[in-house]
Amino acid sequence: MMYYKISNKKSKTYKKCHELRTEELKMEKENAKRVREIVGDDWDHFCGWSGQQNIDRVTWYNGFAFKDPSKLSNAWKKHKEYPDIYVPNTRTKAGKKIKEELNNLQRSCFYRVLEIFGLQVIGRFSYPYMEICDSGEIVLAMDDQFNFDNFPEVIEITKREAERLLKGGEE
Repeated sequence: MMYYKISNKKSKTYKKCHELRTEELKMEKENAKRVREIVGDDWDHFCGWSGQQNIDRVTWYNGFAFKDPSKLSNAWKKHKEYPDIYVPNTRTKAGKKIKEELNNLQRSCFYRVLEIFGLQVIGRFSYPYMEICDSGEIVLAMDDQFNFDNFPEVIEITKREAERLLKGGEE
């Protein structure tokens, strides 16, 4: 994994990255609100993937740990592997509807980051990570198979520098 930053806010690359990440953060907020509408507020945590950890760059919800499972309808069933998690029961009409609504939440695929740089995946790779720091800089964590020679505004940094920027510290 290699770490990079983009500081030049006037560059096309910065603008495209910033626009994408801003859009994804908006999706996260809207999806969280929509999940509360679909499922309610009576849960502690969810089963799924947080943003930027898999093919989707926004959080994907699969199941929920409800505070009081005894109040659940038959639209929910226990997860086979995680006894405190309940997933939509697709054998019921209501469960199918919940599952469909969760699956229809907004998504953003990791390919969108690669498209900004004209990159293609060859074989195994790590999913790209991109975040806007408090300083306004963009930090990227990308697989080391990718080359940014054609993007002088993309500056290689150390993992320690990336962590410092992500925590809000200046260089």
